[in-house]
Amino acid sequence: MVSSKRKMINDEEEEIGEIVPHKRGKKLRDEACQQILRFFHTSNIPFSCAKKPEFKKMFELVGKCGSEFVLPSYHELENFPLEKTMKNTINMLECIYDWKKTGCSIICDEWTDTKGRFYCHFLMNSPECTIFLKSIDTSNFSETIEKVFKVLDEIFEVVGEESIVQVIINNAPNYKVAVEVLMEKRKRIFWSPCVIQLLDGILEDFENNLSHHQIIIGKCKKIIAFIYSSTIVILMLRDFTKGKDFNGPTITRSATAYLTLLYLIDMKDALIAMFSSEQWNSNKLAKTKEGEEIQQIVQDCRFWREMVYCLIFAVPIIEVLLKIYSNEQPTMGFIYEEMNSAKESLQSWNNIKGYQTIWKIIKERWNPILHPQYIASHLLNPQLPYDSTFKSTSEVNEGPSAWLAKMVIDYDDDLSMTAENLKKIEDQIAYFSTSKGLFGSEDANLMRYTKHPAKWWDSYGKDCPELQRMAIRLLSLTCSSCGSGQSWTAYDDEQVYPKKISCLFQKKLNDLFHWSKEGYASGSCFGRTEMVPQATAVSKETLCGAADNASAGAHSSMEMDVPASPPPAMNDDQIN
Repeated sequence: MVSSKRKMINDEEEEIGEIVPHKRGKKLRDEACQQILRFFHTSNIPFSCAKKPEFKKMFELVGKCGSEFVLPSYHELENFPLEKTMKNTINMLECIYDWKKTGCSIICDEWTDTKGRFYCHFLMNSPECTIFLKSIDTSNFSETIEKVFKVLDEIFEVVGEESIVQVIINNAPNYKVAVEVLMEKRKRIFWSPCVIQLLDGILEDFENNLSHHQIIIGKCKKIIAFIYSSTIVILMLRDFTKGKDFNGPTITRSATAYLTLLYLIDMKDALIAMFSSEQWNSNKLAKTKEGEEIQQIVQDCRFWREMVYCLIFAVPIIEVLLKIYSNEQPTMGFIYEEMNSAKESLQSWNNIKGYQTIWKIIKERWNPILHPQYIASHLLNPQLPYDSTFKSTSEVNEGPSAWLAKMVIDYDDDLSMTAENLKKIEDQIAYFSTSKGLFGSEDANLMRYTKHPAKWWDSYGKDCPELQRMAIRLLSLTCSSCGSGQSWTAYDDEQVYPKKISCLFQKKLNDLFHWSKEGYASGSCFGRTEMVPQATAVSKETLCGAADNASAGAHSSMEMDVPASPPPAMNDDQIN
């Protein structure tokens, strides 16, 4: 009897022992979470950082250390030994990547800090990753050409000229001159501008050269600034939009301005309903001068029609920009086709006022940078020539000789394109175009739209070894430098970039960048942030849904030289 009572008491003590630590653990966790939240607030760290794998890994390792873990001091963090991490990264890269086969791009990514100083980060991009190489101060424009050339030349020596296919540079003139000097020494390479900068420049020109675009974008900014200046109005908006707001991806300044129009179009009915509601009219803000102005803008039908009028021209460019930025598909093999599709889409509105200005802007921006590699990768992309919707443009119809002479590199390092070699490549192109041999096999046809174009050539291009090598190297390339600068702001500090940098400090700084970008080595291109899936979602839903519906409404109600229906399409020569 006594033993059974003791057993019952022991069982109860065990149960209590299980409950008490659980409650104590929950209380400690709540306190810890509050402290983490306070740290995020006081340090101005965005909550999206909690989604990063490094955040989780940090606490996992601290937990394994237990209560004996001693926090690192400021001095330890500043002088943490980076050599071991650097060696591990470099050894891993040398084992994994075959740059001689796929080729790689050297990216010059310019960045400006909050003090107006300019820096250029040099990165190497391949299909597997993007790797930081070096950083230099380019604030002194008179020295930029010499500095950029010197660093690029050093990179070619380290990486190997046979592995580098192209250099992607900032569109500024001094960078172009630096690369032109480099190309005089390194005959094999191409230079390419950043296509995202190009597209952003097109959108910027739309806004600067078309007065109605400036007016509409200005009004949209007023609406958003007014809404976000008051918590009451924000909550009111969320009631009418069922929790939706204007927070979206920040890609480039001009693209974000036009994306704002898309968000407003998507919330048009909710905004009109909100500013017509009793809830708004009873609010004291409705009686203010600014509140009355915003209400008048939102309830003006012409404002919404003008917004659609702006989006008709901007949406095709934004769609291309988002596809490139989000790495939705390998960009070099698709950029030429995507731009042609965008131009065709714009051409269908050629009776709208302002069309000629729009077309002139695109031609002045796009035509000067229409490089041979864009056309070559377009023709060698296995998804395009066999597509029933494929159209051969005037540039493509000129013949492959012009770009073949530049693109093909012989295995014996003979840079001259002999008639025999040229004939061999042209025969292989015909072999590929007519789906002979492995190109026409069942497996090749099944994998044409599901396999990376470069890997498709690696699997099915063995019958044409010279063309296969060129295709793999071309279709593995990126065409943008954007995305690589997403985290540079972490180094926007006088301690990182002092006014005078010694050689020793510069080496330490470069090592720090290497270490901080180590995560890029294990991921795909550019280590994108969480905003990219959101950007793609906006492209799918808002662009295809709201803009299409708005465009349809524009045909019936717009009063500004809008045709009742799109005119017949022009032929390819007219489009180009």
